[in-house]
Amino acid sequence: MIRKILHIEMSPNRIYGLDILRAFAILFVMMHHCETMIPSEKFKYLSAFIFDGVGIFFVLSGFLIGGILIKIIQNRKFGFRELFSFWARRWFRTLPNYILVLTLLLTLSGIFRTGFNPLNYADYYVFSQNLFAYHPPFFPEAWSLSVEEWFYIIVPLLLFGLGFFVKIRPKRDLPVLAVVLIVTVTAFRYYRFINLGQTSPEEYGLLFMRQVSTRIDGIMFGLIGAYFAFFHQSVWMRFKLPMLVAGLLLFAFARIVTYGILGDMMTYVFSFTLTSLATLMLLPFLTTVKSGTGLLFRFFTYTSLISYSIYLVNFSLVKFWVINRLDWEILVGRNGYLVIVVKICCFWIFTYLISTVLYKYFEVPMMNVRDRFSKKE
Repeated sequence: MIRKILHIEMSPNRIYGLDILRAFAILFVMMHHCETMIPSEKFKYLSAFIFDGVGIFFVLSGFLIGGILIKIIQNRKFGFRELFSFWARRWFRTLPNYILVLTLLLTLSGIFRTGFNPLNYADYYVFSQNLFAYHPPFFPEAWSLSVEEWFYIIVPLLLFGLGFFVKIRPKRDLPVLAVVLIVTVTAFRYYRFINLGQTSPEEYGLLFMRQVSTRIDGIMFGLIGAYFAFFHQSVWMRFKLPMLVAGLLLFAFARIVTYGILGDMMTYVFSFTLTSLATLMLLPFLTTVKSGTGLLFRFFTYTSLISYSIYLVNFSLVKFWVINRLDWEILVGRNGYLVIVVKICCFWIFTYLISTVLYKYFEVPMMNVRDRFSKKE
């Protein structure tokens, strides 16, 4: 019975290599969210192997959405109809889950948290809570969804506006647009670093890591990947193995940079760029891995499918409202290490269970509604 409830259909048309990347990204996010459940002297060793999962998501999203934009523009004029169809399909994919979880969290906080006014967080519904300012402590993981949604708005709008003056040529215009935005955002991070000087780790997260204006460049690296995969496929494929090795090495270097060993400027300004570039370099090889077999194949594909739901529920819903509110000494006793192990296991199990239900019984039906009135791109 339970197996039937939790069973998810896995399409044979998926690209397994990208599922692996997406699964690792969300696993890194969840491992990072285990930090406060593990003693700091132990977690510091684990953290060396936890990479920027959200940065990986940004590049992967830019690659997939960039490919869709290129095909739309190549096949027909990019007018009002195409623009609104693009937005409708993106928002039917992302907004229902987000609005459901956000509304649930606001309701819980309004009922159980003293002095909490849900009306103060209305800007979350339009993703404006961290455009240029600190992201509020409430529902902190929502910061990255703002970055994604503003990418969906800004890039198509720029292409649409450009179409009023010249004929859009993706082969010419997309790389220019991506490079301009990457340079602009990197320059903005540099400007902010120079003018702010030394900042604490907490300020680093608020000022550099979790704002739309400082992180949207990561998605542009994925757009560059889509450009090469579509227009220069022979080059894209020819160097896939050297790029894979170089990308993995660059990931390790990017992780070293985040420790501040090479100076604060490298950490605050360029560490995001290194992670984005490393992810981009993995894509040529991973896009050739079309399928797999066995337990690992099922695990990575399953995790990839529910990754968006995992991202939405794992921290603010499962960890804050479930794990942090249980009396673990009463449940499992006073053995500190046993408490840690049980808390972490429950965190992962509850997250996967809730995410599976959310994906199967809400996310998929909403995407089916989308497909009934909007043609697949």
